[in-house]
Amino acid sequence: MTEEEKKAQEEAAKSVQGEGVTTDGESSAESQVAEGAQANEGAGDEGAAAQEERAPKDLFYERIRTNIPDGKYDEDEQEYFRRAGELLDKSEAGSKKYEEMTQKLMRRYEEDPEEVAILLDYMDGTPLIDAIVKHKGEEALTMKEGMEGWDSYQEAVKTRKADRENYMKMMDEIDGNMKASQNEFDAWAEEIGLDDTQKEEVWKAMQGDLDNMSRGKFTKDIYNRYRSALNHDRDVTGAYEQGKADGTNQQIEAKRKEMKGSGLPNGNGGGASKEKEDKELDPREQLAARMQHWRRG
Repeated sequence: MTEEEKKAQEEAAKSVQGEGVTTDGESSAESQVAEGAQANEGAGDEGAAAQEERAPKDLFYERIRTNIPDGKYDEDEQEYFRRAGELLDKSEAGSKKYEEMTQKLMRRYEEDPEEVAILLDYMDGTPLIDAIVKHKGEEALTMKEGMEGWDSYQEAVKTRKADRENYMKMMDEIDGNMKASQNEFDAWAEEIGLDDTQKEEVWKAMQGDLDNMSRGKFTKDIYNRYRSALNHDRDVTGAYEQGKADGTNQQIEAKRKEMKGSGLPNGNGGGASKEKEDKELDPREQLAARMQHWRRG
């Protein structure tokens, strides 16, 4: 064997060995991939099994907590069922409204499919005018006497015009009243000596009441304020009369003290009080007081 043949044989042997290594490596990689896939499939099966093992009651509780998280479930387990009832009530009410709306749309569709198409396009975001022209044409934006719907169109225009005039009239009246009310408020605040902070507090309280009442919301604070306002004059009169009575009693008491020791009959009608005062005096003073009383009598 020549040297060249020997080298060729060695190179052929190396080539065969290299291919074997490559094949083994590929087989090993494929084996690892297959093992990983099997592992993932096993993990997925375990997760699905764990999900299936969860009791329907636990899944029900979880859904209630997710939809109504502010429930006091830890304090009372019956809260789950109360809140579930609320969800069912809302669902039934919504379903009923949806069915009613669907029925109305179907009736309108039978009468005029293009009107319903206009509405659906508008709900999808198409400007109303564009939707009308798309399905009805430009002529749908004009109305002439003799055309179908002319009478109802005229009535709608008349009503719209009247509503607009009433609205503008009301806004003008509110604007004028607000200016007069602001002047009245400033004069009132100055009259009773309110500073800027107190004026702001009063104004905020009034605005809060107006906002609540305009929304149909009445609170105990509002009720108490109106009750106090209704009873204000009576309370002031009662306090004034009580003050007068207190002042009169003080004057009577002062007069009694002034008369004490004079020997004159007091507010108790004399008698026992006179004797009591006489006992407190020296005998000579008693005699002098009686002599003075007799002379005046």
